[in-house]
Amino acid sequence: MAEEKLELRGIDWQETFSFTHVFRSFRLAIHPSKLVLAFVGLALCVIAGFVLDGLWYGGPAIIWEDGQPKEIEVFADKGTSSKDFPTWYKAQAKSREDRLKTLRRKELGLDVDEVSVYSASLAGKLIAVKNEKLQEWLEDNGLDNTRRKLKERYEGQPELLDERWRQAKQEVPKKLLARRREVHIEIESIKDLVGKGPARRGPFRALLRYELGVFDKVVACALGPNLLGGLEMTASEADAGVAVHLWRGLKGLQWLFKQHWVYFIVFGAFCLVVWSVFGGAITRTAALHVARGEKISIKEALKFGLKKFPSFLFAPLIPVAIVVVLVVVVLLGSFALGNWGWGIGEVLVSVLMFLPLIAGFVMALVAVGTVGGLNLMYPTIAVEGSDSFDAISRSFSYVYARPWRMAFYSLVALIYGVLCYLFVRFFAFLVLKMTHMSVGALIFRPGAGSYGLTNKFTSMWPAPELFGSLHKFDWAACQGAQTFGAFVIFLWVCVIIGFVAAFLVSFFFSANTVIYYLLRNRVDSTDMDDVYVEEEPEEQTPPVAQEPAEGGEAEKPKAKKPKPEEKADEPPEQEESSEGE
Repeated sequence: MAEEKLELRGIDWQETFSFTHVFRSFRLAIHPSKLVLAFVGLALCVIAGFVLDGLWYGGPAIIWEDGQPKEIEVFADKGTSSKDFPTWYKAQAKSREDRLKTLRRKELGLDVDEVSVYSASLAGKLIAVKNEKLQEWLEDNGLDNTRRKLKERYEGQPELLDERWRQAKQEVPKKLLARRREVHIEIESIKDLVGKGPARRGPFRALLRYELGVFDKVVACALGPNLLGGLEMTASEADAGVAVHLWRGLKGLQWLFKQHWVYFIVFGAFCLVVWSVFGGAITRTAALHVARGEKISIKEALKFGLKKFPSFLFAPLIPVAIVVVLVVVVLLGSFALGNWGWGIGEVLVSVLMFLPLIAGFVMALVAVGTVGGLNLMYPTIAVEGSDSFDAISRSFSYVYARPWRMAFYSLVALIYGVLCYLFVRFFAFLVLKMTHMSVGALIFRPGAGSYGLTNKFTSMWPAPELFGSLHKFDWAACQGAQTFGAFVIFLWVCVIIGFVAAFLVSFFFSANTVIYYLLRNRVDSTDMDDVYVEEEPEEQTPPVAQEPAEGGEAEKPKAKKPKPEEKADEPPEQEESSEGE
């Protein structure tokens, strides 16, 4: 018998290596409907944060340094376990108060507390004085006054006058622009000293600046790759990896809760409501896209998000509420029993210690399940069409049933997401760079604020940088209408950058939806194409009208002939029974 040969025609990589399904997340994330939903959700949160910053006068002032929230960085290093951070904050606040008083006395001539040190009015007055003095200095040292002074000094020496004038025309514009930039930095330092309210140094702006810095470090470490560096006690901050920087990012949220807890609750509640609708809509779109290749509209996605809004809203809140309730019960129990005298409290607490231990065990289970399965709650509701309790149950069970597989899928999604983000960011840079080159190629008119050193378009919008900031603007080089134009261009550039951020949000929800499908397949042996689909009620077709007859009139129904009336004396006919005969 001849030996049979087996020919390998192909390998189903997604069936062989299930984690390759995660690589579908990029195609899912760049779908226009998901990007638009993510962009609108981000825009609502950012606008709410800036508005709330402008209205927020309460709470302590935030310590800034060189335009960066130094306070959050120190908080992430020192934490609240000791008195290091409160001591540092008090020293910094006292130093800034003294500097503000010095500026108030020097610039405004106020020696008494006519204006509160940390008030917005003080910042406004100081900035107004700086701008007035700047305008006076620019007029005194402008080209016109420089020409007049040179004529007076070199009267009768025309050759030397021409030479000095040629030098002045090159040096004076640079000098004027440099002075404008110096004053701009001084004004920003005044806002740093005030650190709150309309000085544009509110909690949201501080947290946003800090988290963006942490995000850049996470991306750099993921490309390293440096995932677990810095976990040793002797490691320096330079050795920190992805895990350490993610922990420092959570420290920023802890800072907001610790220092501005009312702000945290108000802003956090608004963001939770926003993402309960838009995050649910994105996840639902991704769920149908993965399972059936179906692309639903934004309207349908939002309809599902609004329908399941309570489930999306309470899914992450219920585990937190459980932990809080258990903590309160343990605290009340220890207070009620532990404060008894004559040795009774000690005995009761020690004998009943098993109850707090049980509560601690439950709290630990809920905490670990929530942290590990939080990203699976929204996909559960979107895929199964279920409620908050089912989302919590499934996410907890999948995390505890396949913890290492969950960690591996998350790691693959993180590294792949970083690579996709770099590509999208590079594409956004190309969009901005080509736009900048094509629009500014034929504009030669000099800028007013740059004093002819650059054209007016470059003054309004400097060229974007590949490895730097995509929205870098030189506000000191703008003046008059150019300032307004620079602001409008800044908004358009922010739209492009906003879609880059929207891609990250869309990728997060899409990747976690894929991970949920994979874990469900492993744990419950459910097919990847199994997804909840809303059944629409069947429409009943109305009865079809009868066509008219050939003569033009519809055929009328024939009337029934009346039956002859039965006589009263005749009994009614009885039906013969087949059983009786």
